[in-house]
Amino acid sequence: MECFLKCYFEQFTNLPRNSLHDRRKRKAMVQYISTLIQGCSAVEPTVEESSRIAIKTILNYHDEMRDQNGTVCLMGKNHNILYVAMKLCFDWQVQDLAIICVQLGIPDKLHIFLRFGARLYTENEEFNVFEHILNRLSEFNHKYPYNLIACLQLLLRAAPWIKIKPKDFTEEEEKILYERLLEKYADLVDDGIVPLSRCGLTPPELKHLCRCVIREKLWENYQLPSGIRSLPVPEQMWKYLDLLED
Repeated sequence: MECFLKCYFEQFTNLPRNSLHDRRKRKAMVQYISTLIQGCSAVEPTVEESSRIAIKTILNYHDEMRDQNGTVCLMGKNHNILYVAMKLCFDWQVQDLAIICVQLGIPDKLHIFLRFGARLYTENEEFNVFEHILNRLSEFNHKYPYNLIACLQLLLRAAPWIKIKPKDFTEEEEKILYERLLEKYADLVDDGIVPLSRCGLTPPELKHLCRCVIREKLWENYQLPSGIRSLPVPEQMWKYLDLLED
């Protein structure tokens, strides 16, 4: 799969900048890659694995083009290809959609998936969604792009705090790890991008922790987000629980 797509992108690079501006052309690209996914699934462990490889290859291509342009997205077809990746995620029911949305930097889609209970961490925790977005934000030297800020704000609504430790870390090791990360992302803390209550400097607000616990219980009972409005709380609290506001 990866080899096929790399060959495809060699030709894609030579296409006009607006080659994916038309929705029909994006649809045609989705259909083409879906055909590759279906065909390669015969040699991959599962269809989902084949689709994951395809999506990761698209993300890697976008990152390579961005890095060649001084870490700034070239926009045009190089940005529109992210929407192709998003559609493939949906069509092939790829898990960890929230994580992929963060990689794509698409806050509106991330918001939808988080409201419906998308999980923020992979099972093996090889990819940490918070570290990824904090690293991305650190690249911009105090001039942060709106889409990444919006993604981080949504993630902070859905998680009790910024989780970065591996499962087997002791309390002392966790403390050292957070201290080092606070040093690494000091600019983001100083600029108010990362709230003190989410990075270990002060405890999270009780209201926020309650939101996280209630949402977790609703998720366990397959009631996100539909079950929120059945709760005996004021309407304003419904919006808060549904991640629609802080």
